[in-house]
Amino acid sequence: MEATKKIKDFTIPKPLNKERPFEYHELFFSITDPKSVITYANDVFIRISAYPEEELIGVLHKIIRHPDVPRAVFRIFWDFLEAGKPVAAYVKNLAKDGCYYWVMALAFPCEGGYLSIRLKPGTKLFKTVEKLYKEALEVEKSAEQHTDKKTAMMQAVDFINKKINELGFDSYESFMWHALEQEMANRQDHLSGTNDITHKNVESVPFQMRDLEHLLSGLFNHLGRVRGLQTNLAENSGFINTLSSSIALLSLNAQIGSSKINQQDISLSVVAKNMGDQAVKGKSILTNMKSNIKQLDKLLSAMAFDVISSKLMVEMTNTYLKGLGEERTDSTHVTELSPHEVISILKNAFSPYLNSTSRHLAKLPHHIHKLSSNIHEVEKLLKMLRFTHNTGKIEISRIRENSHTFTTTFKELLQEIDAAQEVVSTLSDFINESRSYHRFYYQNNTNLKSITDRLEMNALITA
Repeated sequence: MEATKKIKDFTIPKPLNKERPFEYHELFFSITDPKSVITYANDVFIRISAYPEEELIGVLHKIIRHPDVPRAVFRIFWDFLEAGKPVAAYVKNLAKDGCYYWVMALAFPCEGGYLSIRLKPGTKLFKTVEKLYKEALEVEKSAEQHTDKKTAMMQAVDFINKKINELGFDSYESFMWHALEQEMANRQDHLSGTNDITHKNVESVPFQMRDLEHLLSGLFNHLGRVRGLQTNLAENSGFINTLSSSIALLSLNAQIGSSKINQQDISLSVVAKNMGDQAVKGKSILTNMKSNIKQLDKLLSAMAFDVISSKLMVEMTNTYLKGLGEERTDSTHVTELSPHEVISILKNAFSPYLNSTSRHLAKLPHHIHKLSSNIHEVEKLLKMLRFTHNTGKIEISRIRENSHTFTTTFKELLQEIDAAQEVVSTLSDFINESRSYHRFYYQNNTNLKSITDRLEMNALITA
């Protein structure tokens, strides 16, 4: 739809250093068309923005844009959306009365446009981003003095990405999912001990949606353990390259050293050859293990993304359904969309993420089992190398001539074995813990499939 109202026809408020009331238990959302014209805004959005519904519907979403937010942030935001990808960002908005309100916004492409859900931020990372935005805005404004606005904006984009890298993230995408997960966990902490859905307008929310919200909350809480496994894999997987290279080098040194020994005494040559064989076998084992670690890490990240996204959308849907229970006698809304259309958009938005979550839950046990098998193979390799080390020490004790190289080589081999054993033991503990959750994954996947099947068969609201 074309914008039925022009922003130039509105009186843009002067920003005030005053915050609009926005509580952790509140969520709000809006739906826009592909040109960012607002077609739906829920009651919380209307209240916090201080714009009457009749003014919000049909106007470009940027009516609430705050001048404190660099244009670069919105460039990043739209780059994701225009590529058909979801995006999350901290955004400071300007209400009609000049007050401000910060949100963590998660936006998705949806049928007919875009869906954006917002929650209240409050983590330490949020405070860091506030400072980052101020610096980026200075970069943007300063650059505008010397070049055109588009170039200045892109310089600010580069600045933001550089700062995000300095925070330890390899991309804006990895940063935004981390930030969203942190903000959702912070929100959950603030709401701990409450379960609003069981106390208010429960009859307006179908039982399968209540079950779904509960299931996703459990999976979200489990993400802490998932992140623990990912962190451990990242911290300890570096030993794979080191161990593989070290074994190959020590094997080469041993074979060179054996060539200098009396050829009639071939025992050390046999030991050196065994080391070479183990180096080749070890490289294959460790390469496979590295590949499996990468696959598991990718799967865990994808599952976390789907759980976070679907949890937020399902909770927003249930909040909307509860609101309908309060408004059944109220027919004053001027939205472009009917409740059935809004529900359809919300449901069609979260359904693919539920299906994807189910696939990830089904795959996890297999990937964890593969990595567990890799660890057992590495443990066997280390035992073989330790045996080779002990055999080498015995053979070295029988000779004196040119034995220094062998002595040093086997001393270094033992150091590598001991260091690798410590890392493997740590990895093994984490993998064994993860294997203990196989039933958790299986049961949640079974329940998730059952719920999604029921959602397909039943309407979320009646006429």
